[in-house]
Amino acid sequence: GGFGDCYLGMFFGYPVVSKKLRFYEQDKYTKYFIHEASIWKKLDHPNIIPFLGSPSIGGLPHLMSPLMENGAADDFVKKNP
Repeated sequence: GGFGDCYLGMFFGYPVVSKKLRFYEQDKYTKYFIHEASIWKKLDHPNIIPFLGSPSIGGLPHLMSPLMENGAADDFVKKNP
């Protein structure tokens, strides 16, 4: 995403993506992380990828979601106009 770096991984045998926000000041990171996580965890819609949790990787919390087979939404739309 525009404000984060995404990493592929496995969680209990399932492919997942974890996102680390791109803020290098700890206060800003924590503020934006809590804001994004608190909104995302409340969302429940078939067109919104589920929020799985916030594992700590390298000392920073990440936002975790399932890996989608068709990749990012913008890539899918470019390939399937």
